[in-house]
Order: sequence, then C-alpha cells, then structure tokens
Amino acid sequence: MGWSLSVLAVPVLYLLSVPILWEKYAVELKRSPAWLEAYVRPWVWLGDHTFLQPLMAEYSYWVHQKMTGAGRRPSP
Repeated sequence: MGWSLSVLAVPVLYLLSVPILWEKYAVELKRSPAWLEAYVRPWVWLGDHTFLQPLMAEYSYWVHQKMTGAGRRPSP
C-alpha cells in the first residue's frame, strides 16, 4: 500500500513543481524554451494518450499564458 502511494506521489509532485520552477527560472525559460519543452514533454504524451487529456489541455493553456504573458494587466 505504501509503495503504491509513493508511485502516485511522484507525478503529482512533478506537476506541482512546475509553477515553482517557472517563478524561479522565468528569465532563463524565456531565453531557452527548449528546457521547458524537455521538462513537460512526458506529460504532453500522457495528456494525449490517457484519461488526463482534459487536465493536460488546461495545463498547456496555463503554460502558454505564462510564456506569452496573455491575460496580464498592463503595467501602469
């Protein structure tokens, strides 16, 4: 039982770490988006081939908003 919970915890922690990493490395990610693509690629495959497709669609939209700055208020 404990082993199965730890297996489930790994993908959850991985997904939760993306926003933290985004805030920490936002400047680097904008300079080299290939790093972000390599980080997210396994989750894109999961989203395309499993029941996670709706969740991954929302997540990719969120990443797109962060990358493009869409939805931000104009700075005063």
